[in-house]
Amino acid sequence: MQSLTLIATWALAVGSVMAAPFTPANERRATNDTATPDSLPLIRFTMSYERGLSALPLKVGNPPQEFKVLFDTGSDLSWIPSVECDSANCLASERYDPSVSSTAYREFKKVLENYEDGRCVTAELYKETVSFGGTDAPNPLQFRSFPIGAATQVDGFDASDYLGFFGFGDPEALYSIYTALEALPSDYAGGLRKRDYGEPPVSDGPGKTNGGKKRWFGEETATLIIGIDPSQFEGDINYFDLPVSEKECENKSIYWRTALDGVSLDGKHNCDLLPNSYAKFATGTRYIKAPPIHADFLHLKFGALYNIFHHRYEFKCSEQANIPDLILAFPNYQITVPASLWTAPVDPTDTTDKAKCYSLIRRGNEKFKEWTIGTVVLDEFYRVWHYPNKQMGLAKIRDYESPATITPIL
Repeated sequence: MQSLTLIATWALAVGSVMAAPFTPANERRATNDTATPDSLPLIRFTMSYERGLSALPLKVGNPPQEFKVLFDTGSDLSWIPSVECDSANCLASERYDPSVSSTAYREFKKVLENYEDGRCVTAELYKETVSFGGTDAPNPLQFRSFPIGAATQVDGFDASDYLGFFGFGDPEALYSIYTALEALPSDYAGGLRKRDYGEPPVSDGPGKTNGGKKRWFGEETATLIIGIDPSQFEGDINYFDLPVSEKECENKSIYWRTALDGVSLDGKHNCDLLPNSYAKFATGTRYIKAPPIHADFLHLKFGALYNIFHHRYEFKCSEQANIPDLILAFPNYQITVPASLWTAPVDPTDTTDKAKCYSLIRRGNEKFKEWTIGTVVLDEFYRVWHYPNKQMGLAKIRDYESPATITPIL
């Protein structure tokens, strides 16, 4: 079993990420912070990692009920199966019973969350005490008044390994985590002091790989770390600003979205993006998801055809070497992703001239401005989720030569 390190760095702005004087948020947003050896990780959480997705052990309520959920920066709803859900996938999983929890607060609200490919969840909303599992910390970090849905109906999800979501894009959830870190005692986590380390940002990114092999094949482990670990990346962290308000991202949560200026194949075939288009950085999917009209346009340029049964674009594998790089242009940076990363064989054992490959660029929802950048791209970088600065960052993974690159736009 290979080992994968996923760094989750909380950039919480009560103090600076580094041992430095407090800097106003508007000034920090204009800087390109680089972690120093002083920015030690505070706490580690072990997650499972398979095919580009990370599953986080979660403890909910008092006494704690344990679950395993998908860690998704692109989702603004956290949910777990409820005892009121009697579908086969719920019955095969642990189910949340609020009646036995002394910290459960029912909000008397229901929500219907629709996902791609017809999946959907109906949930009753609660405020609860939540903590991450998978840690040896003697005093687990607890997030109080954490918004979570008790799912009464779950359609389209299987329960092979986990069932539920940790919605890392929910502003209320992020604030609950932020306030818990802000209240840490000075001797928490082995004597690390807040006045030295501040409220650390959250970064999550893969660590070293074996010889540059793909990291999503086979079962692996991941480590979520609260705090920046400078041993895991090289050079600067390249920060992307989040939108100022939800109006800039079609009334969606600003976490973790950023302005997108252009998408093209090798800078030649340019998608005609609408004004104020944006990208969502999402750890809950492997795929790059585009507005359908743009997904069709990109694949038309290299002859890929849409398979309506598998909801994907397919082409002859013999043409893979001729497919141009995918270029994602942001206000300050450009990410270049070669086709070798976002294409794969339908049948890896088929070596004939007729072998089919498919694209990991998929049709997204009907929002014409939103693109989703999944782990097929994100796993190539060390990632930072900086809540108070309203930024997310990407950096080069130490000792790993990724085919994908990020370069400043001058």
